[in-house]
Amino acid sequence: MEQEYYLQDTRSYVGNAPLWHAIGYAGYTTDIDKAQILTKTEAIKAYKSRMTDIPWKKKDVDKAIRKTVDAQFLKQTNDDDFYKNLENYIKEKKECLKKESEKYQLEDYKNNELSSFRDYIDFDSIKDFQDFDKEFDKYKEDGKNDYHQHYYPISYNKTNKEVFDDLFRFGFLKTCNQCKKIIDIYYFEDDQLICDDCFVENEECD
Repeated sequence: MEQEYYLQDTRSYVGNAPLWHAIGYAGYTTDIDKAQILTKTEAIKAYKSRMTDIPWKKKDVDKAIRKTVDAQFLKQTNDDDFYKNLENYIKEKKECLKKESEKYQLEDYKNNELSSFRDYIDFDSIKDFQDFDKEFDKYKEDGKNDYHQHYYPISYNKTNKEVFDDLFRFGFLKTCNQCKKIIDIYYFEDDQLICDDCFVENEECD
């Protein structure tokens, strides 16, 4: 026969009695006769959804039944590694949340932090990293009340050179193929990336 399970809400107890999801998930109960019975698939799905809800094999809980289930009598049986596998679900959940957080932070870094630097720094006067280094330090000093870890969690912990490289890496800045000027407005001519000055100059030559 298929194994049956109860679902414990581990956030609180009533004395020594665990709280169980009631039949039809209509609240919680300490009366095991009024507890919802789940299949293995349902138990795992519920656990993945909220990991404070711990599945118990019905046969393990039934051994602990007095009038209500007394926690001191609850013992896990690992004959099929069910409880052991719960640890893997926790690891999977944490890894998934970590990846989602990293993805969100990267998108925020690109769309907000780097974008704001391009908007507030005049790149027309910047020819290389040395120029950027000075301008960026000035930008951070002028905006020291705003430029802190809360609003710039990634760039705040990067060096000026790393931020400079990232502006190119994510396409916020380009380099003119003719004059090597740093540009954020550009044109394509004969598959060559050129700045607006070179574009106008080439037009005049034509």
